[in-house]
Amino acid sequence: MIDRDLFFLIIFLAFLAVFFVIIFIQSSLIRKKQTKIDEQIFSEPDPEPVSEYARITAKRMEEAYSGTPKMPKYKLLYIVTFLTDDNDIKEFSVSEETFNRLSEQQTGMLITIDGNFFDFGNGEEI
Repeated sequence: MIDRDLFFLIIFLAFLAVFFVIIFIQSSLIRKKQTKIDEQIFSEPDPEPVSEYARITAKRMEEAYSGTPKMPKYKLLYIVTFLTDDNDIKEFSVSEETFNRLSEQQTGMLITIDGNFFDFGNGEEI
């Protein structure tokens, strides 16, 4: 007959082995899932910039409020309105630096990426 302590030691080691096998399988599945996600992210093409000739028709600053009534926060939004050659009106929130270097009636190339403002100018500073 097997000694009782030896029997419990064998049972304990068997449970421990099963536990490590489960952890190994689970981590392997997680790694495979993460690899699929990474492949999907890296396989998506980078969005192409779109350039079109435009004129600035208006510039304005707006205050945007957020936070709570007890702790309100506000920030300035710098908004520029463009009129393209196709007579489309496009409005974008831009950085303060970009807002300050642009002037109304200025013409140039409006560059957007995925419909978001990228830059405006004659192409030299872009």
